[in-house]
Amino acid sequence: MKFVINRSDAIGDLILTTPMAQAIKENFPSAHITFIISPKCQDILKHHPYVDEVIVLNAKEKFLKKFLFLFKKLKGSNFYFFVGGSSLPNFVAALLMIPFRGGIKSRWPTFLFLNKGIRQRRSEVLKHEVEYNLDLLKPLNIKVNEYSPKIFLKNKVQNPFGKEFIVVHPGMTGHTLNWPSEHYAQFIEKMEINFPDRFLYVISYTPSDEPYLKEVRNLKLGEKIHFFDGSKKGLENYMGILSYASLFLGPATGTTHIANALGVKQIAIYSPIKVQSAFRWSPFEVENSLVLAPKVNCPEKVHCRGETCPEFECMRKIEVDKVIEAAKVLLGS
Repeated sequence: MKFVINRSDAIGDLILTTPMAQAIKENFPSAHITFIISPKCQDILKHHPYVDEVIVLNAKEKFLKKFLFLFKKLKGSNFYFFVGGSSLPNFVAALLMIPFRGGIKSRWPTFLFLNKGIRQRRSEVLKHEVEYNLDLLKPLNIKVNEYSPKIFLKNKVQNPFGKEFIVVHPGMTGHTLNWPSEHYAQFIEKMEINFPDRFLYVISYTPSDEPYLKEVRNLKLGEKIHFFDGSKKGLENYMGILSYASLFLGPATGTTHIANALGVKQIAIYSPIKVQSAFRWSPFEVENSLVLAPKVNCPEKVHCRGETCPEFECMRKIEVDKVIEAAKVLLGS
């Protein structure tokens, strides 16, 4: 049996969808599972034991080329699930008359193309994203347990720094609220005071994160700070290095979910806005994670109201000292 799961959007979203593959494999051991993903996500599933194949869908390609590519790739599939990303595979799956076409029913085309879809109002934030994803398997009438998202590495790189290091990832992509960049810088300064000469501070980023790095670049800590551009040697190389980190600090972005799926101890900074909240999007494995969000009564469901909100700049209310205390707890100090 051939299963196709379409999650062709962001890295974090894809990671939180991988438990679907495990659930399918445990109930159908002979299943062949294919993921439709975006180009930036290729290394996430590269060595995943429950994923047999990936289809990389490049949104920048011309429509006809994408259509013919998908038509060829999806032909002969038995089960198709739309979880997020491009809607084109939904149309192709319907055109090919794939018998089971499940996933999220939300916008009108999904009602037209999915015959086994489930109506979900995820904006109501009633459960975690992983739980929403696993609910899409209910029409299969299979046993679904609680599964944690995981990333599997092969031929890991060695720790290139030769000492303990903390990864700080100040940047992010998207509209989610972030901790102020100067707070990330102050965190590093205060950690060095609390743990003198113990850690190297690795600032991970890609070129799009540059606006968030200004305050950190101004730190006068010399060789105690290393800037690591993850775009240069690729995501798999970055994940291999990240797996050795003693601690990770970052906002609600894909890199935070990578650290969690690798089992790295982490502090995750989250927005209080309803659809961005930790209740739905937090790192799923809680054993090595501490999630911090401003303690405010946020009136917004989707977007920040800005200066008209009585809690404006609420992310500043997450105190640096509180993050330092969280780091001490995770480091066992």
